[in-house]
Amino acid sequence: MTRSVSVFASCGVAALLAFASGCATAPAGKQFISVDSFPAGAAISVDGAAIKGATPAKLTLDTAKSHQILVSKAGYRNGTAVISSLGGKSLSPSSVEVNLISQYVPLVVGSAKDAAYDAKLNALVALETAKSEKKISDADYKIALKQINAL
Repeated sequence: MTRSVSVFASCGVAALLAFASGCATAPAGKQFISVDSFPAGAAISVDGAAIKGATPAKLTLDTAKSHQILVSKAGYRNGTAVISSLGGKSLSPSSVEVNLISQYVPLVVGSAKDAAYDAKLNALVALETAKSEKKISDADYKIALKQINAL
């Protein structure tokens, strides 16, 4: 009886070590794919289907086919990646990191001709950015637009 207890104990230790080290294996015909983004907290879709949770995430994907990954977050342009099937046996790449780009990148417009014209264009860009980010009311937008056009 002592012998079976020690075998059980050693198996339990091995299972505990495997669990603690994170060496989980994917089911047959599947592979783990890590998906991360900057900034984190982006939604993930695989082949057009939304996945629960957000980045960073570990997905289990079918190795028999290639997959399209879409990463999206409000205020940022969507990012995509293709995970390719390698003969149905594995997927590549095994991890994806997407750097999302803000939709509201400030633009500085300039010409060598006229500093006043450049100032007016830059003010218009800043105003349009504020409007698109909903940081200015419609009434204030109209007032500011009239002031810029008067320059």
